[in-house]
Amino acid sequence: MPLIFDRVQTRTPVGWNVGHWNYLQADIAEACDGNVTVGGDPLVCFHFSGFDPSLPERLSKYDKRNTVIENPVVQRLARDYATTLQDTRARIPAISPKPFATLSDGTKISPLWREAVRVGHRLVADVANPFDVKSTSRLKARLRKAAIDVLDSRKDWQHEGLKELGKRVQAVPVLGYLYRLVRAALEQYR
Repeated sequence: MPLIFDRVQTRTPVGWNVGHWNYLQADIAEACDGNVTVGGDPLVCFHFSGFDPSLPERLSKYDKRNTVIENPVVQRLARDYATTLQDTRARIPAISPKPFATLSDGTKISPLWREAVRVGHRLVADVANPFDVKSTSRLKARLRKAAIDVLDSRKDWQHEGLKELGKRVQAVPVLGYLYRLVRAALEQYR
Protein backbone atom coordinates (compact mmCIF):
# COMPACT_ATOMS: atom_id res chain seq x y z
CA MET A 1 0.00 0.00 0.00
CA PRO A 2 2.82 2.46 -0.69
CA LEU A 3 0.49 4.74 -2.64
CA ILE A 4 -1.94 5.20 0.25
CA PHE A 5 0.31 5.36 3.30
CA ASP A 6 3.48 7.33 3.92
CA ARG A 7 6.73 5.57 4.85
CA VAL A 8 5.57 2.19 3.44
CA GLN A 9 8.15 0.35 1.37
CA THR A 10 8.01 -2.85 -0.57
CA ARG A 11 10.86 -5.29 -0.56
CA THR A 12 11.20 -8.19 -2.90
CA PRO A 13 13.69 -10.69 -1.55
CA VAL A 14 16.50 -11.26 -4.04
CA GLY A 15 16.11 -15.02 -3.63
CA TRP A 16 12.90 -14.93 -5.65
CA ASN A 17 14.34 -14.06 -9.03
CA VAL A 18 17.67 -15.68 -9.78
CA GLY A 19 18.55 -17.13 -13.17
CA HIS A 20 21.20 -17.20 -15.86
CA TRP A 21 20.70 -13.47 -16.47
CA ASN A 22 21.69 -12.31 -12.98
CA TYR A 23 23.37 -15.10 -11.03
CA LEU A 24 26.82 -13.57 -11.52
CA GLN A 25 25.71 -10.37 -9.76
CA ALA A 26 23.87 -12.22 -7.00
CA ASP A 27 25.69 -13.14 -3.82
CA ILE A 28 24.86 -16.87 -3.91
CA ALA A 29 26.28 -18.91 -1.06
CA GLU A 30 25.65 -21.99 1.01
CA ALA A 31 24.62 -21.41 4.62
CA CYS A 32 25.88 -23.53 7.52
CA ASP A 33 22.69 -25.61 7.42
CA GLY A 34 23.26 -26.46 3.72
CA ASN A 35 20.54 -24.16 2.38
CA VAL A 36 21.35 -21.81 -0.47
CA THR A 37 21.12 -18.08 0.17
CA VAL A 38 21.17 -15.02 -2.06
CA GLY A 39 22.47 -11.92 -0.35
CA GLY A 40 21.64 -13.53 2.98
CA ASP A 41 18.02 -14.30 2.01
CA PRO A 42 16.95 -17.88 1.28
CA LEU A 43 16.97 -18.91 -2.38
CA VAL A 44 13.31 -19.49 -3.22
CA CYS A 45 13.33 -19.85 -6.99
CA PHE A 46 16.18 -20.40 -9.41
CA HIS A 47 15.09 -20.16 -13.06
CA PHE A 48 16.62 -22.87 -15.19
CA SER A 49 15.27 -21.53 -18.49
CA GLY A 50 17.26 -22.88 -21.42
CA PHE A 51 18.95 -25.51 -19.24
CA ASP A 52 20.08 -28.75 -20.90
CA PRO A 53 20.51 -31.59 -18.40
CA SER A 54 23.01 -33.29 -20.70
CA LEU A 55 25.25 -30.21 -20.32
CA PRO A 56 24.95 -29.39 -16.60
CA GLU A 57 28.11 -27.28 -16.65
CA ARG A 58 26.30 -24.72 -18.82
CA LEU A 59 23.45 -22.85 -17.16
CA SER A 60 21.46 -21.79 -20.22
CA LYS A 61 21.51 -21.95 -23.97
CA TYR A 62 20.20 -18.37 -23.95
CA ASP A 63 23.30 -16.94 -22.27
CA LYS A 64 26.11 -16.74 -24.79
CA ARG A 65 28.43 -14.81 -22.43
CA ASN A 66 28.59 -17.31 -19.58
CA THR A 67 29.28 -20.71 -21.05
CA VAL A 68 30.62 -22.30 -17.86
CA ILE A 69 29.19 -21.95 -14.37
CA GLU A 70 31.83 -20.48 -12.09
CA ASN A 71 30.04 -20.41 -8.73
CA PRO A 72 30.40 -23.84 -6.99
CA VAL A 73 27.00 -23.50 -5.29
CA VAL A 74 25.30 -22.85 -8.64
CA GLN A 75 27.30 -25.75 -10.13
CA ARG A 76 25.83 -28.03 -7.46
CA LEU A 77 22.30 -26.67 -8.08
CA ALA A 78 22.69 -27.33 -11.80
CA ARG A 79 24.04 -30.87 -11.28
CA ASP A 80 21.23 -31.68 -8.82
CA TYR A 81 18.62 -30.28 -11.22
CA ALA A 82 20.09 -32.27 -14.14
CA THR A 83 19.98 -35.46 -12.08
CA THR A 84 16.37 -34.79 -11.04
CA LEU A 85 15.32 -34.18 -14.66
CA GLN A 86 17.06 -37.31 -15.92
CA ASP A 87 15.60 -39.46 -13.12
CA THR A 88 12.12 -38.11 -13.82
CA ARG A 89 12.42 -38.70 -17.56
CA ALA A 90 13.57 -42.26 -16.91
CA ARG A 91 10.40 -42.96 -14.92
CA ILE A 92 8.00 -41.43 -17.48
CA PRO A 93 7.25 -43.52 -20.56
CA ALA A 94 8.49 -42.06 -23.82
CA ILE A 95 5.92 -39.90 -25.53
CA SER A 96 6.11 -39.13 -29.20
CA PRO A 97 6.82 -35.45 -29.75
CA LYS A 98 3.84 -35.38 -32.12
CA PRO A 99 1.52 -38.16 -30.96
CA PHE A 100 -1.16 -37.35 -33.57
CA ALA A 101 1.16 -36.97 -36.57
CA THR A 102 0.85 -40.55 -37.80
CA LEU A 103 -1.66 -43.35 -38.19
CA SER A 104 -1.31 -46.44 -36.03
CA ASP A 105 0.90 -48.08 -38.69
CA GLY A 106 3.29 -45.10 -38.80
CA THR A 107 1.92 -43.50 -41.97
CA LYS A 108 2.28 -39.72 -41.84
CA ILE A 109 -1.07 -37.93 -41.75
CA SER A 110 -1.72 -35.44 -44.53
CA PRO A 111 -3.37 -32.11 -43.69
CA LEU A 112 -5.95 -33.02 -46.35
CA TRP A 113 -6.83 -36.17 -44.39
CA ARG A 114 -7.32 -34.07 -41.26
CA GLU A 115 -9.59 -31.73 -43.19
CA ALA A 116 -11.62 -34.64 -44.54
CA VAL A 117 -12.21 -35.91 -41.01
CA ARG A 118 -12.89 -32.39 -39.70
CA VAL A 119 -15.60 -31.68 -42.28
CA GLY A 120 -17.10 -35.16 -41.90
CA HIS A 121 -16.51 -36.21 -45.50
CA ARG A 122 -18.90 -39.00 -46.51
CA LEU A 123 -16.04 -41.48 -47.07
CA VAL A 124 -14.76 -41.14 -43.51
CA ALA A 125 -17.88 -40.01 -41.63
CA ASP A 126 -18.41 -43.50 -40.17
CA VAL A 127 -14.81 -43.91 -38.96
CA ALA A 128 -14.72 -44.24 -35.16
CA ASN A 129 -10.96 -43.75 -34.78
CA PRO A 130 -9.31 -41.94 -37.71
CA PHE A 131 -5.84 -42.95 -36.47
CA ASP A 132 -6.39 -46.72 -36.20
CA VAL A 133 -5.72 -48.48 -39.49
CA LYS A 134 -6.73 -51.90 -38.16
CA SER A 135 -10.20 -50.90 -36.93
CA THR A 136 -11.36 -49.43 -40.28
CA SER A 137 -11.25 -51.35 -43.54
CA ARG A 138 -9.23 -49.58 -46.25
CA LEU A 139 -8.81 -46.46 -44.10
CA LYS A 140 -5.85 -45.04 -46.04
CA ALA A 141 -7.58 -45.54 -49.42
CA ARG A 142 -10.71 -43.82 -48.09
CA LEU A 143 -8.66 -40.92 -46.71
CA ARG A 144 -6.82 -40.50 -50.03
CA LYS A 145 -10.09 -40.36 -51.99
CA ALA A 146 -11.65 -37.95 -49.51
CA ALA A 147 -8.54 -35.78 -49.75
CA ILE A 148 -9.18 -35.15 -53.45
CA ASP A 149 -12.67 -33.80 -52.71
CA VAL A 150 -11.36 -31.73 -49.82
CA LEU A 151 -8.69 -30.17 -52.01
CA ASP A 152 -11.36 -29.23 -54.56
CA SER A 153 -13.24 -27.36 -51.82
CA ARG A 154 -10.18 -25.51 -50.45
CA LYS A 155 -9.05 -22.89 -52.98
CA ASP A 156 -6.47 -21.56 -50.51
CA TRP A 157 -4.80 -24.98 -50.32
CA GLN A 158 -4.93 -25.41 -54.10
CA HIS A 159 -2.94 -22.21 -54.54
CA GLU A 160 -0.34 -23.27 -51.95
CA GLY A 161 -0.13 -26.74 -53.51
CA LEU A 162 0.51 -25.24 -56.93
CA LYS A 163 3.27 -23.05 -55.54
CA GLU A 164 4.94 -26.09 -53.93
CA LEU A 165 4.51 -28.15 -57.10
CA GLY A 166 5.98 -25.27 -59.08
CA LYS A 167 9.10 -25.24 -56.90
CA ARG A 168 9.62 -28.97 -57.38
CA VAL A 169 8.94 -28.92 -61.12
CA GLN A 170 11.27 -25.98 -61.73
CA ALA A 171 14.14 -27.97 -60.24
CA VAL A 172 14.07 -30.11 -63.41
CA PRO A 173 15.26 -27.89 -66.31
CA VAL A 174 12.91 -29.12 -69.06
CA LEU A 175 9.89 -29.30 -66.75
CA GLY A 176 10.78 -25.92 -65.31
CA TYR A 177 10.65 -24.35 -68.76
CA LEU A 178 7.26 -25.95 -69.48
CA TYR A 179 5.95 -24.90 -66.08
CA ARG A 180 6.94 -21.27 -66.64
CA LEU A 181 5.38 -21.38 -70.13
CA VAL A 182 2.07 -22.66 -68.74
CA ARG A 183 2.14 -20.16 -65.85
CA ALA A 184 2.72 -17.30 -68.27
CA ALA A 185 -0.21 -18.45 -70.41
CA LEU A 186 -2.49 -18.79 -67.38
CA GLU A 187 -1.56 -15.35 -66.06
CA GLN A 188 -3.32 -13.84 -69.07
CA TYR A 189 -6.67 -15.11 -67.77
CA ARG A 190 -6.40 -13.95 -64.16
